[in-house]
Amino acid sequence: ATGTYMGTPSYMSPEKCQGHELDPRTDIYSLGIMLYEMLAGTPPFQADTPLAVMRKILDDPMPSLTVAAPAAPYEVECILAKMTAKDANARYSSADYLNADLKAWLRGAPTSLSGMDAATKPVDSIGASSSGCVSI
Repeated sequence: ATGTYMGTPSYMSPEKCQGHELDPRTDIYSLGIMLYEMLAGTPPFQADTPLAVMRKILDDPMPSLTVAAPAAPYEVECILAKMTAKDANARYSSADYLNADLKAWLRGAPTSLSGMDAATKPVDSIGASSSGCVSI
């Protein structure tokens, strides 16, 4: 029906929440939310109503994975940050690029996000982070 949304709000990308055109980067975002939930034990954005969840997706920074799940490797947080970037243009453009980074990380090889030093690692006492991870 016109004016309705299909999907579970917790996994909707910002562009889906806004009713914009969708492409594979939307699926990469949703996969990132699922990965966050698998590692942290809870979805990153929670609220009492679907609309409130969508507002959080649009307005709130992605909570730090390493705060929610301290055993999670920082490199995984960087990959996750790229998967769940608010701006679709900042995400992996395809699952192939995501796959390449995941395989590189598993091999212990540099990823497209390598080059982070301890000074850029996010430190956040309230659990929200823009991650500090950068593409090089």
